[in-house]
Amino acid sequence: MQSRGFNSPFEGRRTIKRAQVALGLLAALGWGAGSASAAILNVGSCVGGTTYPTISAAVTAAKAGDTVSVCPGTYPEIVTITKNLSVVGKAPVAGIYPTVKFPSENQ
Repeated sequence: MQSRGFNSPFEGRRTIKRAQVALGLLAALGWGAGSASAAILNVGSCVGGTTYPTISAAVTAAKAGDTVSVCPGTYPEIVTITKNLSVVGKAPVAGIYPTVKFPSENQ
């Protein structure tokens, strides 16, 4: 068997095994850290449970990586987002589709 730059075949196997263990530990730590932090914050009344009355309130409560899910409706507010999160419209309910209207610069 060719040694591939190692002094013995066993030395190469040990190095590969150590690398596999290290990669496995890093993958496990990364997977656990990412899955625990993301949350969905609901805005409006189309879902049950804890909801926020305004998009601004949900954005303020959200952490980076969270999703703000907005029910169809009118939300007369200006929202500033300064963190890495997603804002999505809920699926249409009885033919009502969520829309986003931006104020014109003349107002």
